[in-house]
Amino acid sequence: VFSSSENNNNNDLVVLDDPFSALDSDTSQIVFERLIGGSATTGIEALWQDKAVVLVTHAPNLIVHRAITNIAVVVNGRCKFYGKWKELSDYSFTAQDDDDTKRAMAHIRSTIQEEEEEKVEK
Repeated sequence: VFSSSENNNNNDLVVLDDPFSALDSDTSQIVFERLIGGSATTGIEALWQDKAVVLVTHAPNLIVHRAITNIAVVVNGRCKFYGKWKELSDYSFTAQDDDDTKRAMAHIRSTIQEEEEEKVEK
């Protein structure tokens, strides 16, 4: 649920805590583009294009969007990665990475890879 006051205030920062969790993938993509990302193909400009947006999500498919500038992967309350998508996709596990971190990183990459393959098939 989004507050209409979010769009009416002059804040430069919008914080969203898993706003797409109740939406299917296609609907979340549409809402994401209208609020945050915009769409070059449809010409839609994002409502919050001039704001800094902190998006907490369990939807890895959104982090590859061109509007996402930095990604933080938090596992068990600790930031295990911070950087760009390219860095995350090339991330190599280290001896300091615990099993939960390895599972989280593998899940993110495999989910995105599956979605990319589905797009190619369509």
